[in-house]
Amino acid sequence: MSTSCYSEALRLIKEAVDHYLKYRKDGGVSDLKHALTSLLRSYILLLKGLYLPELDLTNLASIALDKGLIDRGLYSDIVTSNLVLNGYLSKDLSLAEKTFNKLFEKISKHDPYVNQQMHLFRY
Repeated sequence: MSTSCYSEALRLIKEAVDHYLKYRKDGGVSDLKHALTSLLRSYILLLKGLYLPELDLTNLASIALDKGLIDRGLYSDIVTSNLVLNGYLSKDLSLAEKTFNKLFEKISKHDPYVNQQMHLFRY
């Protein structure tokens, strides 16, 4: 993986964490949606080196599933979270939060430096 690819992935992770923290503070659904999108884009970039534009969360999840980066269970969670975030399902946002945390955990397992780096970015 090139250095620019890695630094872009870290930038997307930082963006995702910032939006997630903003969601936790203000409760803005769009922040949670943006956090999930950025995190998934970063995951695809880290593991496959694919620079993807901001796509719909379901499209990104389909790409990740096709590339073997996520399993069907996580794919289902992402799609359901997207439906909730877009207002098509009337559930609470806890599934979307859990999905964000699962995805962040997967990224941290792939690259432990990411979790350590997030502490530096936050301070």
